[in-house]
Amino acid sequence: NGPGVNALRTISAAVAKAVDGDVINIASGTYTLGTYSFSKNISLVGESAPNRPIINFGSSGPYWLQVSSAITVDFENLIFDGSGKSAASAIFFYANSSGTINNCEIKNDIEYGIYNRGGTVYVLDTTMQNVGRTGCYARDDSETIIKNLQYTGKGAGDRLDYAIEIRDNARVDVQDS
Repeated sequence: NGPGVNALRTISAAVAKAVDGDVINIASGTYTLGTYSFSKNISLVGESAPNRPIINFGSSGPYWLQVSSAITVDFENLIFDGSGKSAASAIFFYANSSGTINNCEIKNDIEYGIYNRGGTVYVLDTTMQNVGRTGCYARDDSETIIKNLQYTGKGAGDRLDYAIEIRDNARVDVQDS
């Protein structure tokens, strides 16, 4: 769809209206989105840099964006900013879920940028900075493919700081990072 066609004012309204297979195009701007659990196979696509939309975390909570089991959600050209809030992860993939994070930025006050707990996840051309502990966390028989991840830690602090953490039979393939 072209600009303004079937436009909605919030991301949550667009996701609620979407059906499996829809692509939600997100215009440049700043949006607030609280904890959200995806139960539809969709793609969220922002405008290309330098006009990528910024999605601010609207509330503190364990997992900001959650991809349910047997669901695929793709994220492209988006900036996720947790400034001033506390989240265990920006994007959490449950067992048997899948998705791609492509050309995104994840930053500020997030414990784990991407938490893959048994899904299949692709992290491509993505930047993470000032993440609380781990950029990409993979565990529980998950499969994570990481290509061209740019990770800058949080700097001085009292917590551990890993670009990638692997546990419990997870498989991770890292290329050009």
